[in-house]
Amino acid sequence: MNIEEAKTVLSAYRPNHADENDPLINEALTLITSTPEGEEWLNKNLERDEIIRSAILRDDIAETHRQNLLKEISDKNNSQKNQNIISYAWPILKIAAVLILGFTSYFITKGIYANYRFQEINDYRNAMAFYAADVYFRLDFLSEKLPEIDQHLVSKKSPILNEIPNRLAEKLPLGCKTLDWQGQKVTLICFHSDEDKIIHLYLIDKSTTSENSFGELGELAKQSRQHGLETIGWTTDNLVCLLVGSEPDVKVAHLLG
Repeated sequence: MNIEEAKTVLSAYRPNHADENDPLINEALTLITSTPEGEEWLNKNLERDEIIRSAILRDDIAETHRQNLLKEISDKNNSQKNQNIISYAWPILKIAAVLILGFTSYFITKGIYANYRFQEINDYRNAMAFYAADVYFRLDFLSEKLPEIDQHLVSKKSPILNEIPNRLAEKLPLGCKTLDWQGQKVTLICFHSDEDKIIHLYLIDKSTTSENSFGELGELAKQSRQHGLETIGWTTDNLVCLLVGSEPDVKVAHLLG
């Protein structure tokens, strides 16, 4: 890890939370605090985060201006009312801008950090479960028809599964996405679960991926909980396939039965 990577990781750092137990956070903290310049950057970053956090938590200003707006709306003098509404609304707009900036900054930095961690996880099952649990993503292609999804994946030179397990094939697809994991293409196809939640199906070409990434392939067929999500997998001649839930209560093991 270099200084710039440490700054990326620490952009999502939350003091006095469980982040101190994260090995990546600890490594980044050790590196960034090893120089006076790094210490100064960290302090300024934390000060900025505290300003945004305080603005988000403060609602007394917004309430004051809301009451003023209501008072002006009831004013019978329309022209004066409109002028005053603008004057009272302007501070609210500024507060809204701060809130939007704060939330946008938070989700961007958390997203960068999550993607960084995703690439650092060497175990396929662990990495894909982390992606389902912690990475914010959008599907590249939306369709409720598997042939259309396969056609799109072929155009992207992404792995496709010719024979989907019967119980999984009964589920309605949502669409697909091609992931880049440690230089390898991974197909992600999402399905509706019975509870109208999400089931993730991951496919990777085992011939182009280090065997160390899979551990014991025989263990893949055993149900395992990773990052709070149920997972189970299987292999074909060319692919390593993995099912992952989207929430702790989403079951996937029965889909292979």
